[in-house]
Amino acid sequence: MIQLDQVVKAFDGRNVLDGISASLDEGKIACLIGPSGCGKTTLLRCMNGLEQLASGSIRISGCDILPNSNRATFSRVRQRVGFVFQEFHLFPHMTVLENIVLAPVQVRRQTRAASEKRAQELLEMVGLGGRGDARPSQLSGGQKQRVAIARALALDVKVLLLDEPTSALDPSMRQEVRNVLRDVAKEGLTMLCVTHDMPLVTTLADEIWVFDAGNIVERGDAKTILNAPKSAVARQYLQPSLAD
Repeated sequence: MIQLDQVVKAFDGRNVLDGISASLDEGKIACLIGPSGCGKTTLLRCMNGLEQLASGSIRISGCDILPNSNRATFSRVRQRVGFVFQEFHLFPHMTVLENIVLAPVQVRRQTRAASEKRAQELLEMVGLGGRGDARPSQLSGGQKQRVAIARALALDVKVLLLDEPTSALDPSMRQEVRNVLRDVAKEGLTMLCVTHDMPLVTTLADEIWVFDAGNIVERGDAKTILNAPKSAVARQYLQPSLAD
């Protein structure tokens, strides 16, 4: 479902992604961990067309992303790949329901009635079935993130990219979102999740990709890495949480 081949991205002459190669099978979930600034979020942004590759290639949900990929390519990608941002990015002037139906109506040209029906199903799934008429300003942080997850799923995507989905939340709200993501995982989506939230990693991940300085320094089965991390950066991130 996801194939990365020698992916390079540079800013101001510095390689933020330095030749990354990896793959993830359909229906699997990989959590990306490592120090801030080591390239995790940049990789997700390259996979969704928010950043342009310097070299290498990405294949995701049947779409090929190259350094010269154009707007039409990324339009296809965004119809198949959902993105959940750290800061929610809901439209404040729209209701919860309007935020969710916007893309299906405008991008997929679905009928309003069909889009609203699907949106209501998604709101029920994320535990917000009665909040469709609310504005984002009337929601807690955890509720906003759950709406953002529902919005990302509204196009019936096959892949979900999540950029630190719990980092802007207080501890109780983090648990809300963790629970929703566990439920979403049961739908069989392929997911890449950038996170510093170790409880989320330990309960969600099939694989762990450990980043450092623009490279994946360790990658493999989550249970193996959780129980016996080999790289220094993995031990730094995982062993304190395991001790707890």
